[in-house]
Amino acid sequence: AMMAARKRRLERTPRFLRRFVEDKPGPPKPFDPATRDPVMIFERLQQVSGMQAMAFAVLGEAELAIAASERLLKRAPPGSPHVAVASVPKILALMHMGRTRDLRATAEQATAIFERAGERLPPPLRIFWFLSLYLRGLGEALAGTTAWEQPAAKALALAERFDLPQERGFALLPALVRACLCGDPEGFARAYAAVEEITRRLGFPHVLNSRLRLWTPTYYLERGERELARATCTRLDALAKATRDTWIATYAAVYQGFDALSDGDLTRADALLTTACEGARTKKLGRLTTALCARGELLVSLRRFDEARPVLEEAFARATSPDTGTPYDEAIARRLMAHLPNEDA
Repeated sequence: AMMAARKRRLERTPRFLRRFVEDKPGPPKPFDPATRDPVMIFERLQQVSGMQAMAFAVLGEAELAIAASERLLKRAPPGSPHVAVASVPKILALMHMGRTRDLRATAEQATAIFERAGERLPPPLRIFWFLSLYLRGLGEALAGTTAWEQPAAKALALAERFDLPQERGFALLPALVRACLCGDPEGFARAYAAVEEITRRLGFPHVLNSRLRLWTPTYYLERGERELARATCTRLDALAKATRDTWIATYAAVYQGFDALSDGDLTRADALLTTACEGARTKKLGRLTTALCARGELLVSLRRFDEARPVLEEAFARATSPDTGTPYDEAIARRLMAHLPNEDA
């Protein structure tokens, strides 16, 4: 009866999906080139290309990651788990670029494919299922929307369901980011302590350890805790140099400019924020909007209104764009634009 039920279940599965689901859990069979099985060769090529795309996304090469992901998507059978897996590097790049609308659509499509496969999804692909949910929640939190909670909760449930210890820490990061941007002391303390404890127990894995500190300088600087912000930036700089992670290096440069501005060192702040804006623009980083707001605030303080106007107009356009908009940066840009001459306050 069990074998008959398994056969009926397999027959109900669309033919192009049958190779991507498993009847019993366990690692995939080792690849034997001598078989010359074209389907197995295709799968391995997709896996290698997917790893390359993911490496581009993790190390800050957003455009290369998206291009590699698009090439994978063109070769993947429509609606198959290959489509969902190939979408994850693109989702990561879109999250750092602050392109929330594209991120939301891509992540929803990938998650739907993973959920259709469910428990039959092979263990190596379950991490991508988790990433489609986690990165959606993190992107929504960075954009200032309230839609971050559901995907973050689903990601945490998935990490617990499949016993993924490091992923439990990642699933809590959207709550930490939300607390950092909102200045919520209780939410920050709760989320930071939980993620730090997981990081410590796992031996401080690089990616989780760096992401734990990637957004905390925003919280420290808003509260005037500049020593904590500087210490965190120093650690981020060291991590960026050790791993050649350009995402971390660009974030650290933006925070150092904020710190100089808060410290009143306007000459140093001008140089740092100019460099930070150029770096964020080169990397297509979503935090460019925040850096532009900080540079606009500096120029307004120096009464260099002719230079401040185009900077703040760009920041305001990005902050109100359907794709890159955030209410945090929009509020700051509006407040600063009211200080410009001949501006309708």
